[in-house]
Amino acid sequence: LLGVALRILRDRALAEDVLQERYLKVWRHASSYDPSIASPMTWMATIVRHGAIDALRKRQIEAFAGDDDTLSAIASNDPDPVEEMHLARLRPKALAAFARLPEDKRRLIMLAYLKDRSPQDLSIQLGIPANTIKTHLRRALLDMRATMFASIEARTHSPA
Repeated sequence: LLGVALRILRDRALAEDVLQERYLKVWRHASSYDPSIASPMTWMATIVRHGAIDALRKRQIEAFAGDDDTLSAIASNDPDPVEEMHLARLRPKALAAFARLPEDKRRLIMLAYLKDRSPQDLSIQLGIPANTIKTHLRRALLDMRATMFASIEARTHSPA
């Protein structure tokens, strides 16, 4: 893992600092590790890699900015690896919950979020007031969420 950080940063002291910070992150988020997605070493290497890239960007920005307040306001565009693992675990549950929705609710969600149609566009297309579209979308998403988390709770409370 030190080698991963060193290849990116080319500064041993900085690589060691990044590695230490990322070991703490791994330790704090160990429960989010999913062996069906990646091996432990791959998971940790990804976390270290993202940390090294963030440190490299921070160092490059410091060379130009020099102001810590400006620096801390700049967010990384890289997704957090721990969050990616969490989302990867939820994805199949969300797809299963989506498949259980009635056809009209699935269609509305797909038009709004996959086809990027606004409530006003859908209002014109479907001949339904925009506020009604918003209400139907909200209810469809709540139904999907309830189905998704009901399946998670059922597994959590079932005898093993």
